[in-house]
Amino acid sequence: MKSFFAVLFAVAILVALGYFGGNKLAADSRVMTVRSSLDNNELAPCPPEPNCVNSDSMPTDSHFIVPISDTDGTRWAKLVATVGKMEGAQLVLSTDNYAYFTFTTKLFGFMNDVEFYRRPAAGLIAIRSASRVGMLDLGTNRRRLEDIRVALGL
Repeated sequence: MKSFFAVLFAVAILVALGYFGGNKLAADSRVMTVRSSLDNNELAPCPPEPNCVNSDSMPTDSHFIVPISDTDGTRWAKLVATVGKMEGAQLVLSTDNYAYFTFTTKLFGFMNDVEFYRRPAAGLIAIRSASRVGMLDLGTNRRRLEDIRVALGL
């Protein structure tokens, strides 16, 4: 019986440490100042950690995600409006061809950066979604962009 309580106590300590550690990381992500990653008409590369997806990555890179097709130029306005209405989204910057949003996650309130860059000549919208802190995102960034595709009817 003593070993049961020892294991239970150890599990409780680990859960508490995870909870407080997660809250600390999330709080850190909310106070970071992050600017647009757009440089030289490309979105910034993802860091080595698996917490980012980017259509400007090489297709063989695990961070790669397919850009949004916009051959007739009609998806941009719908994209910006749709993303702006999503839960946790906050529009930071929007121009004729670039939109930068932050998303706050439900769990712990982590802040993520989501960017869209319209390339009319190519008929594409480049996309990037990245966590500000931590190593893993449990697929949140990729899932978010795929959810946006669904919301756009793609």
